[in-house]
Amino acid sequence: MGGVGKTLLLREVYWSRKVRAHFQGATFIWLTVRQTSDVLSLYRSITDEMGSKPHEHSNMVDYKQKLERELSRKRVFLVLDDVWKDEDFDALDLCKGEGSVTLLTTRIESILQRPCISQEHMGTLSPEDSWSLFCVHAFGTSSSVPHRLEASAKSMAKQCGGLPLALKVIGAAMFGKTSDEREWKPLLKKLNESRLQERTMKKELYERLKLGYDVLKEEDPRLEDCFTYFAAFPEDHEVEFEVLLWCWIGEGLVPGHVGDDPEIDAYDLLMKLRRRSLIESIANLDDELDREWKDGDSWKWVKSSWMKGDLILKFEKSCHETLAEDLDEQSDGELDEESDEELHGESDEDLHEG
Repeated sequence: MGGVGKTLLLREVYWSRKVRAHFQGATFIWLTVRQTSDVLSLYRSITDEMGSKPHEHSNMVDYKQKLERELSRKRVFLVLDDVWKDEDFDALDLCKGEGSVTLLTTRIESILQRPCISQEHMGTLSPEDSWSLFCVHAFGTSSSVPHRLEASAKSMAKQCGGLPLALKVIGAAMFGKTSDEREWKPLLKKLNESRLQERTMKKELYERLKLGYDVLKEEDPRLEDCFTYFAAFPEDHEVEFEVLLWCWIGEGLVPGHVGDDPEIDAYDLLMKLRRRSLIESIANLDDELDREWKDGDSWKWVKSSWMKGDLILKFEKSCHETLAEDLDEQSDGELDEESDEELHGESDEDLHEG
């Protein structure tokens, strides 16, 4: 099931001080596999992590055999996040050396049924935990919920189906909307409609998360433009946030006022998207063992927080269709202007000749 926090839990284990101490001296490797995986590229990532020379002229079979030989002599802590195909797991299940371990996340039952795998199923949150998580993102704490909003907020939290990701995104979308219950009713109505229209868990999750995107333009139209631009980066691609800011500025997505610093405006937009859980911050750590990966002020890179697998494909399609509609409207407007100019021009010429 998507959105229950598999990757988050895996990351906590991966960066745990206790785990690092237990596997002291081991090589830690994290691979995000994805639906449209490129196994050869992942092999090269393993080679880079081990500090070995790449096998540029090897075919897939030879490359796998060489990696297996190298990894058999090492103690490796390998993470395979978001495995979608049996053949991908077969190609990447390489760490057989003494003391090595492989952790993976997957929704594919055939992979989980293998005798070599010990399973840990993750379910949804209880109603109590769902309410607490929603309130943290919507109000700061569960003790600061305005009485006039409590019924709507509880109904909205319930509609998230116990999925932590949906609770974070929808809760963050409602942050600051505490003055009037009427601000909550349209989004609550959309949540109810999405549950009635969409029958699969996957589609329900997408519809819930997309609502967090749809409300961006209400706060600041630039948020929608900046996030749509960010959605064009490959899934799980980490971008240095300063680079992203100047991309936004260079593309004219952050038009500043005279005398304003566009970098400050762009950074403010980035922080708003981060607070809404639409962009995830990645720690900037020179030595992962000396500092926790989640230190609040140490982040340097950003990546998409929830757009994984088929969700990102559907979301990007939606973004691109919206952009295409805008371009079509713009083109139609330009054509209308050109037609008007031609008509006016012809009329003037006819009048002159007459």
